[in-house]
Amino acid sequence: MATTMAQALAERIRNQTAGGEKVLKAAGDQSGAVFGNPQEVLSVRGNISDIAHTNHLWLLDAVAAGAVQGELPAALRRPRPTSIDAAVAFLAPRDTDSAEQALAQLRLVNNQIASTVEGLSDAALDHPVDITFYGSKSLRDLLFAIIEHGSLHLGQAWGILKGKGIAS
Repeated sequence: MATTMAQALAERIRNQTAGGEKVLKAAGDQSGAVFGNPQEVLSVRGNISDIAHTNHLWLLDAVAAGAVQGELPAALRRPRPTSIDAAVAFLAPRDTDSAEQALAQLRLVNNQIASTVEGLSDAALDHPVDITFYGSKSLRDLLFAIIEHGSLHLGQAWGILKGKGIAS
C-alpha cells in the first residue's frame, strides 16, 4: 500500500522528536549552551523547547480551524492565544524549560500532531488554518511549516554544540 502525504508528514514530525532527543543527549549537561549573548539567543534546550511550544501553538490553531479532529490530552488543552503578544507569552517556557521538560513536551505534542493527521486524506490537508505568525494557509502548509521550523531549530542546536566543541 502506498504511503499517503499525511502519513509521510506525520512520520517527519515524529522524526523531529528523535532529532531533539539526539541533540539533547549529545549536549548532556551542556544543554544550556549558547553561541552568542545568552540574553539574545536560545540555548540548545531552548531551541528544542521552542519547537515543542510552537508546535503546540500550531496544533491549537489546527484544532480551532476544525482541520483536525479528536480530543487533546489534558496536558495540551490550553486556550489558543488570540494575539501576537499572547502567542509570544505562550512560547515563554522555551527560555526556562529543562532539557527533560523540553523533550517531554516535544514528544507529547509531536505524537499528538502525527497521530491526529496521519489518517487524513489529501483533500483534508487542504483545509484552511489561521496559522499564528503566518496567516491563513492549508493544513498541509502548516505541517510543512512545523517540519521546516523544527529543522531550523535542530540545526541551530547542533550548530551551538559544534561551535562550542561539544559535537563534531
